[in-house]
Amino acid sequence: MSKTGMYTPLHEIGPRAWVVLSFPARFYILCLVVAVAHLVVSRLRTLLYLSDLRKEAGPAHNEAARSQLNHLNDGIENACQLQGLLLLLFGVCLANEVLATFRAIKYASMSLSGATIGVFEPCAEFAFFVLGILTFLHVLQWIVSSRVRRALARVGGVSVTNVSLRG
Repeated sequence: MSKTGMYTPLHEIGPRAWVVLSFPARFYILCLVVAVAHLVVSRLRTLLYLSDLRKEAGPAHNEAARSQLNHLNDGIENACQLQGLLLLLFGVCLANEVLATFRAIKYASMSLSGATIGVFEPCAEFAFFVLGILTFLHVLQWIVSSRVRRALARVGGVSVTNVSLRG
């Protein structure tokens, strides 16, 4: 409980949750951290390229810029697929954690000590952590893809609503 009396899981996520998680969930978190690092760096590089593109102008530059922006769109599409894969794998890992928790409840009910609702805390902390990161990645993806679409429209003279992510 926090000072306000409301339960906030942010201050309780820590080493205890890491120890309780199964190997697949820990491996997933490590893969998620690597994927986040890769996606954030590549999206920042895209934003830097877009800021450089604004400084350069001219019809001779438009064709090269359009080609580069189409290449960036391909990278954005691949990042979107990676985020979808991370979400699906999260579902698999969370289901595994919940089933393991149910198993622990079953074994605890056979012993003298009963299981409390607290056995679900690691699952909830895992879900909270991963969904927070996936939400951040989604917002970053959305911002970058909208800027790439606007730059493509500016370079190609095409309406922003008619520009697809495929280019």
